[in-house]
Amino acid sequence: MFFDPVYLVLVVVMLAISGWAAWRVRSTYARWSKVDSGINLSAYDFARRLLDRQDLTNVQIEPTPGSLTDHYDPRSKTLRVSQTVAGIGAEAGPRLSVAAAAVIAHEVGHAMQDRQRDPWLAARSVIVPVATFGSSIAPWLIIAGVVLFVLAHRRGTEA
Repeated sequence: MFFDPVYLVLVVVMLAISGWAAWRVRSTYARWSKVDSGINLSAYDFARRLLDRQDLTNVQIEPTPGSLTDHYDPRSKTLRVSQTVAGIGAEAGPRLSVAAAAVIAHEVGHAMQDRQRDPWLAARSVIVPVATFGSSIAPWLIIAGVVLFVLAHRRGTEA
């Protein structure tokens, strides 16, 4: 059986790039989450105000568990605000950080793209469920691949 180390190098490089990108997002959010935006509104009130100013009164706002799990769902016309961005559990009160305001504005931008029927948002809406499924099954596929490789290699040496 042939094993090409190029595959291992590619996997390591892709994991490094993904890890670096995730680290950058989290570290940037952490830095700017300490800076007060001067907006004296809760995350939900700020989101509602931005949506209303764009005539997106049909978009609902809901909390979603997790950290930086904020997203706009074009199927249900719902903007979901994560616990971290909403400041749940934080002692900051109703004031928004610069990071939280930016995340909410970003998601409102997706709602605006949806209203404009942006083809890139439509493509993203197709890709995200596939990528989410792939992310959840990938570790199991890797484990299965290693097990099958070991079993096949063992069988090849016994013959």
